[in-house]
Formats: sequence, structure tokens, C-alpha cells
Amino acid sequence: MAGRIPIGLLILLSFMTACKDPENREIRNQTTRKVALETKVPAADKGWRESLRFPIRMTWARGVAVTETGQIAVVGDRHLLRYSPTGNLECKTELEGIPAAVVAGVDGNLLVAFDNHVEVLGEDDLPVAIWDSVGESALFSGIAVTKDTVFVADAGNRTVHRFGADGARTGELDYSSTAGSDLELVVPSRYLDVVVGPGGLVLVSNPGRHRIEAHAGGRKAFEWGRPGSEPEAFPGCCNPIALAVLPDGDVVTAQKGKVRIKQYGIEGDFKAEIAGPEDYAGQLLACSQKGLKSVDSGLDLAVDRAGNVYALEPCVGEIRIYKAPRRKPGGPDTGCDQVVE
Repeated sequence: MAGRIPIGLLILLSFMTACKDPENREIRNQTTRKVALETKVPAADKGWRESLRFPIRMTWARGVAVTETGQIAVVGDRHLLRYSPTGNLECKTELEGIPAAVVAGVDGNLLVAFDNHVEVLGEDDLPVAIWDSVGESALFSGIAVTKDTVFVADAGNRTVHRFGADGARTGELDYSSTAGSDLELVVPSRYLDVVVGPGGLVLVSNPGRHRIEAHAGGRKAFEWGRPGSEPEAFPGCCNPIALAVLPDGDVVTAQKGKVRIKQYGIEGDFKAEIAGPEDYAGQLLACSQKGLKSVDSGLDLAVDRAGNVYALEPCVGEIRIYKAPRRKPGGPDTGCDQVVE
């Protein structure tokens, strides 16, 4: 039954170390060094700037989320890492599988998506619920929550599942498995994302069709996006790969290949390029040095309550935080740009 943890697993979990007061030497001895970022990075000229960057201690980081308190949660390998808002590693928890995505729940818990099931982790990062698997063909790749519903993007089955807050699966969004149908999700790789926008609008990436699709009441309401090399378009075989929603309802997208992070209005009007290929030069070389493939290089995105954008880069292995500049009337940007090493 959804939400119930088997007795044998409870016994196993009793031997796991919860993430409370970390004693790990790597965590305890990590220090923070802040330096000014080079002003030649053109993000500020695009209306955004990179304000903080810090490394992630993983081989393949997969997903990022920001909690209500500003803590940054990262999943990858077989671990969950929690960082402070200033980039200090606060705790590290080993997981019982390889996670694919993470989101902060409305009740303070974290929801972690694995290939074919979801686990709900409490404040100590131990499971409070393990939901039923949806089958071996699933490849979960994105997760989003509202007060009553959890949406999980499934790149393997090319659909978006709906779950109740108790973990019971209640259906799918209005997608078709018929090739060529306008309701078909085209997902050439394992990048498929879902987020919740204003008024409960559910936004889904359709990377093979280079667009974003908005659903209301379980059915597609509208869509936007097109293929192309122009700044407002999505290039390559399959973009965008990651989505996030700003507090004002604007949509942030990430694309692989020539990496770009961009800002759009909720109905697709292009507003800004947050970061571009020049900001992620050397990414594919870093992937090969880690033994990762180019297809593994896709960014993940998150947004906090203040509207800062968090980009998880898996090859170099770092979080970059972008914010719109605060300007004095007629004066330069204000605020302190930092790098944590």
C-alpha cells in the first residue's frame, strides 16, 4: 500500500545515521572563502548576475531544491547533501538507491524521486514514507508538489504521474502514447521536467518538440516554444531540459548542448538570458574527466522565495546562484558576489 514502509526496511533504517548534528570530518572542516566574481561574466548585462558559486561533493549530482528556510538540498550518486544558504555543507545522508530528483514539500519534508518510486524524507533525512513503484519501465526525472498533489515526470513512460499527498497514484496528465499525436511527449533522453506555476498551473517540458506545455485541471491548456538558434528559441534535438518558476510567475528554463538559462513570461514571452555558453565553457571536458557522458551534462534548476535562481551543474560539480541586480538610481549594482571553495 502506498506510503507504508515494510517491516524489514524499518529494521534496516534503524541502523542508518540520521542527518542531525553532522560529525563527518569533511563537513566539520570545510571552510568558506569568499572572493569577488569576475565582472567580465556577462550575466549582469543580461539583467541577472551570478552572486554565489560553491562545489558539490558528488560524482554525478542530479537534482536540487531549496527549502522554505533557504537550505539547499542536492541529490545524486547515492546521497542527499544539505547546504546552508551560504554554501557550507551541513549534512550528508546515504540513500538506499540512486536518486533522480528532489523537491521541498509543503510540510517541511523532502520528496526524493528514484527511478520508479518516491520517498518522503523527514527533517532527519530518514524515510517517513516509501511510495509504491510504478513499474520497471519508469525513469523518474522531475517532481513538483502542491498542497494536495505530487506530480512526477516519467521520462521512461513519457508521462507525468499524479499522486495524492498520501502517496496513492491518482492518474496521469492528459498525454497520449500515440506517435505523432499532439498530446505525445517526445523524450529522446531522460530529461523531462514538471513544475507548478501560478494558480496551480502545471508546466511540463516537451523537449523533443522544443516547447513547454501548461495544464489546468489535468488537461493541456496552452503551449509555447519553438526550435531554433535565436535567443528565445530552443536548439538541438531536445530542449528545454529543466524548468523552474519565479515568485512572480515567470518561467526559467535550462538547455543542454550550448548551455543557456533563460527567463520567460508564463505564456512564453522571452525576457532575459540569465546565463549562456560562455558561462559554462569547459563543461563537457569536465564530464569526460569524471567518466560521465555528454548526455549526463544537463543542468537542474530551483528557485527560492526571493526569486534567486539555483543552477546545479553536474560535470564540474557546483551550484551557481543567480539573482537580478539591485541597482541604486543611476548607480552600479549593489550586493556582494561570492565563491565558496
